[in-house]
Amino acid sequence: MGARVRHDANADTERGFTLVELIAVTIMLGIIAVVAVPRFTGKETFDSLGFFDQAKSTIRYAQKAAIAQRTPVFVTVTANTLSVNYASAATCTALAGFVLNPANGQNFIVNAPSGVSFEAGRQFCFDGLGKPYAAGDTFPTSSLAAAVTLVVQGDNMNRPITVESETGYVR
Repeated sequence: MGARVRHDANADTERGFTLVELIAVTIMLGIIAVVAVPRFTGKETFDSLGFFDQAKSTIRYAQKAAIAQRTPVFVTVTANTLSVNYASAATCTALAGFVLNPANGQNFIVNAPSGVSFEAGRQFCFDGLGKPYAAGDTFPTSSLAAAVTLVVQGDNMNRPITVESETGYVR
């Protein structure tokens, strides 16, 4: 008689992972953790994008306030703040009081979060028609010679905000 081969019924149903598969999955999870986790835990990118959007909308609001009230509105940009004030009726210089923030009724000042700033300070204003002027200019004899570009710096990115010289369009 021939040798009988014993057939194990459980051999076909046993399942599991090989050592190679476990090591490959562990390496992939490690790579994903190194690349993806800092993007979700670090808030510098969110702060920078949020301040960029807030600064752009604040400048747009300054232009709209100047048009709505037919009075010059002065925008002051420092390294860490953006403020909106009323300007004197004759020139783009003297401040005549803060424009109030419609969200909270306070003076319209936007502070940059930690790690976010403007590249350089700048001052300009919008006349009653929404046209931008350089600080110290007289209405309506002169206007911006070139577009104003403000750069928001943070999270190793530079995000420009441009105010067009002819129309005052903020982009």
